Amino acid sequence: MEEIRLIMHAKSYVDELAKGNDPLTGEPAPENDVIRQDRISRCLSYVSGILQKVIDIGGPDALPEVHPKKVPFFLSARELEAFPYSDVPIHVTEFTKRVNGLVPENMIPLKYRSVTGFLIGKGLLTERTLVKGKKIRTTTQAGESAGIMLEERTGKEGRVFHVVVYDSNAQHMLVRFLPEIAEYQKNAKPESAEKGNAASERLPNQGQAWTEEDDEKLWNAFEAKTSVDDMASEFQRTPGGILARLRKLGLIKPWDVLS
Repeated sequence: MEEIRLIMHAKSYVDELAKGNDPLTGEPAPENDVIRQDRISRCLSYVSGILQKVIDIGGPDALPEVHPKKVPFFLSARELEAFPYSDVPIHVTEFTKRVNGLVPENMIPLKYRSVTGFLIGKGLLTERTLVKGKKIRTTTQAGESAGIMLEERTGKEGRVFHVVVYDSNAQHMLVRFLPEIAEYQKNAKPESAEKGNAASERLPNQGQAWTEEDDEKLWNAFEAKTSVDDMASEFQRTPGGILARLRKLGLIKPWDVLS
């Protein structure tokens, strides 16, 4: 209540200034005073109107919280000097996690799909469609030369599968490519549009049984703190299906909700 009183008091001063008067005495200001100019008077009247709206809604605390729009992803060469390279080959989700550790709060983070999409465009990765429409990404000959390789892993019951990983040379290459990847991400189709299109079509793996290889990849993605939306895109399933499987594997509790 005290704050409203102070705003009303301030508004009374602004109103007097808008009229060309000295707010302390109420007397007209000299003709050559800046507050006698029409443009200044109109500006002060506008400010007075804003203050009145604040008073009408009950003070500044009643104003809706404004979240500043995040700036597109971009890191300078100097900022990238702090990137923590790994001597051990890492997955693209781990690479983006390390990059995003350098990203300020007001910036859109790097998305792993931007990295893989860019590399497919460069011919360093390729995407193949398997039976039932499932898509997988794998390295190309050019990618192998750059340090992008397939790493053999073994699932829980001894089933062997392969994961695309990036050695130290490939990580250095990705860091050099980051300005171009940032531009690729900036111009990519918005995720909301992708989700809208996905809502009208059944996803290739939606309703399909999970394999041991799928579970292993999901486990790795979860450990890398990949978002549910990114995992849904990677596995071509709905976010609800991803959450259900994470609960089935005991990675999250039934009541947990992830972003």
